[in-house]
Amino acid sequence: MLLGSRIEPRPTSSAHNFWLNMIPAIAKDVDQLVIASIGGGASRGVIDGVKFVNMTPFPLQLAYSNRTTGNVRLESNYVFKTMLLGNAFPMIAKLVRRHQIDLVHVIDNYGPIQVGFSLVKAAKTIFQLNYNPRYPLYDELIKLSLKPFDAVITGSFALARRLRELGVSARCEPIPWAISPNLLANPTANTLELRKRFRLDPKLPVVMWTGFIPLVGTREFLFSMRVAKRVTAEFRNVQFIFAFKSEHFDSEYKSFEEQRIRVISLNSRTDFLKLAHVSTLLLCPCLNDRAIVGPPLTWLESMAHGVPVISTQVEGIDEVILNDVNGIVLRETENAHATILKLLHDPRKIERLSFAARETVRKKFELPSALKAYLRIWSFILDGAAS
Repeated sequence: MLLGSRIEPRPTSSAHNFWLNMIPAIAKDVDQLVIASIGGGASRGVIDGVKFVNMTPFPLQLAYSNRTTGNVRLESNYVFKTMLLGNAFPMIAKLVRRHQIDLVHVIDNYGPIQVGFSLVKAAKTIFQLNYNPRYPLYDELIKLSLKPFDAVITGSFALARRLRELGVSARCEPIPWAISPNLLANPTANTLELRKRFRLDPKLPVVMWTGFIPLVGTREFLFSMRVAKRVTAEFRNVQFIFAFKSEHFDSEYKSFEEQRIRVISLNSRTDFLKLAHVSTLLLCPCLNDRAIVGPPLTWLESMAHGVPVISTQVEGIDEVILNDVNGIVLRETENAHATILKLLHDPRKIERLSFAARETVRKKFELPSALKAYLRIWSFILDGAAS
């Protein structure tokens, strides 16, 4: 059973894009696959041989102004998600018994309340993408939150090492996110039409920023906006676009707009992929120097479109971005605007980085490899439970 918040059978603005691609492939290799979604749309049932179950623990019913689609903004709030999981444990245990589930894989992270999974009588694994210590007792709380699980799937080798150092008892297995090979096919979208749709100049290169994704929040947005304003003030032949998921967008962000700097809300994953198709660079810094990063899916999707990533020096980044090879790693954040300016003056280097970015995804982050790794660790856990 795959368990998470707002897992939709079809793509939406808040869809778990990686898992939407994985689900059909997993279904072919297991006896039964149940998708248990806490919240989200009401439409459920057996779809392409996979059973989708919607759970609406209290007070989720009261929060729905539209029962068909749910309440995306509220359900994306971390505190609210945590409360819902606490109320969902009896429902989860009942599903495990009813469907005779052998293994539950949790695709979201809910924090210390996950200790309640010890009540669920099945093998359990969870995905942990990043390590982002930003408050006291972070390490102790992360150990508590991972205690009930037999295995923790991490987004990077660096994070797997860190969890072992912390004394996490579960098996720590690095399996980063991956993308469908279809995304690497030759693009056929009309670039001019897409730029017109996003109100972008048809000729100028586009530097994109996207948020909020793991490790990227308000601090990173404000930093990146300052960089954008300095770059556009010194170089007229560039434009920046700051793209938010709809549930994270606030109309006040529009006040940051200037000539050649736009702030938009994306309504779907498809919109993001279209924006990536017309972008030249992706600016995505992480300003917590104690963090450990696993490659966000937006990085991999952008790189698959030939968009090199510009980020900061944090642990784990070298597992996806090699400086001056397939992207740019900023050693000093104060040099960010100068580095981007230098890159914009060298289109041939951008072309070289673009090609290498696509090749990196093709060689290291394709979906079939991730699928095999997941099936291997799940089989290992179940074999151990049986013995």
